[in-house]
Amino acid sequence: MTLNKFWESNEYIAIHCSTKEQADKLCKAFDDMGKTWKHGGRYINTGYDKKHNCYWNTGGLTELNACLTYGVKIVPFEAVDEFKTKKKYCIDKSYALINEIDGLTVEEIKQRITDLIVAIEEGVDGNTASQE
Repeated sequence: MTLNKFWESNEYIAIHCSTKEQADKLCKAFDDMGKTWKHGGRYINTGYDKKHNCYWNTGGLTELNACLTYGVKIVPFEAVDEFKTKKKYCIDKSYALINEIDGLTVEEIKQRITDLIVAIEEGVDGNTASQE
């Protein structure tokens, strides 16, 4: 999921951050997009709260249990496209390849593997994925 899709969605979605570093990156990205809290404050001026670590696409913040209670779609920080690491990107692409492999010829499999290697080296849309 991209951050744009997160904000544009009509369903309630929350991004869960499990560390201060993740929350800082997410809040900076929101601020860079010009997003504000529902009360109008800037995301960049936010401190991390271990208990309240789910950021809603409505401009709110709550704890994970509240999201689970209300059936809010929860997206882990690591699953947001802008924050995917090269390792996560490789795993996602590899699983996609494995799921498609049944019924392919050896040559088709070789070509898919070659395409996967190129995609991993170039990253998403030609941008190099983070090395983390």
